[in-house]
Amino acid sequence: MVDKVALSASMRANLLSLQKTNSLLDTAQLRLSTGRKVNSALDDPRSFFTAQGLTNRATDLGRLLDGMGQSIQTVKAADDGVTAMTRLMEQADSIVTQAKEHLNSGGAATDSEIAAMEKDFDTIMGQMEAVLEDANYRGINLLTDDKLITQFNEDNSNTFELSGAGFGTGTELGITWGTATTDWTNADLTAFESRATEISDALTKLRNFSSSLANGLSIIQTREDFTKSLVERLEEGADKLTLADPNEEGAKMLALQTRMQLGVNSLSLAAQAQQSVLQMF
Repeated sequence: MVDKVALSASMRANLLSLQKTNSLLDTAQLRLSTGRKVNSALDDPRSFFTAQGLTNRATDLGRLLDGMGQSIQTVKAADDGVTAMTRLMEQADSIVTQAKEHLNSGGAATDSEIAAMEKDFDTIMGQMEAVLEDANYRGINLLTDDKLITQFNEDNSNTFELSGAGFGTGTELGITWGTATTDWTNADLTAFESRATEISDALTKLRNFSSSLANGLSIIQTREDFTKSLVERLEEGADKLTLADPNEEGAKMLALQTRMQLGVNSLSLAAQAQQSVLQMF
């Protein structure tokens, strides 16, 4: 059995004070090294778990931002397709207008000139369908019947659906005229005016869908900006609950180091007092 060393009341008090000061010093050092005043649930259960919940939600919303970004790119790809198709349709309209003018002038254009216009028109129609097929992003083509669904919150209770135009092929835009159905060299003015009306209707459809895309894009971008701000607020709130003030912790450490030194000196004085008693014998 090991005999216990008996300490005087003053030495025991000084020793306990040193141990407490050392514990506080360790805490201050940990806070300075991690930058956090709450490093575990033992430090402050309420703040720790509240901050953890805020951080988790910020992380979940951060993942959704990637999806919103991809949705924006999908809409932009569709809008690029609409823009290209609109330009091609305007070129087609110019060709039909030119053919009408030749007929109005009394048929001054030769059959070869009309046939060349027809060929140019058919080439444009072919490019229209090519653009329509290529205007997809990651397998979603909003110029067809595809739909784009964008998730805005972590439990999937708030989504935005953008429906495709349903063009499918150039024919669904109302353009049915080409070498397979009509011979331009034998067409009269009425036929060209009918085709001009079809083109005008198709341009209206394209412009209306472009407006729908712009509206959808604005909604998604607004929600993306809102989500970014919300993530920042959640992270800021978590930090306010857990982050340490480096200036305050640094000042505490200096004060504790001074207290530690004074405690050591006090313990030394208490020991000297005991030694003085022994010297009396």
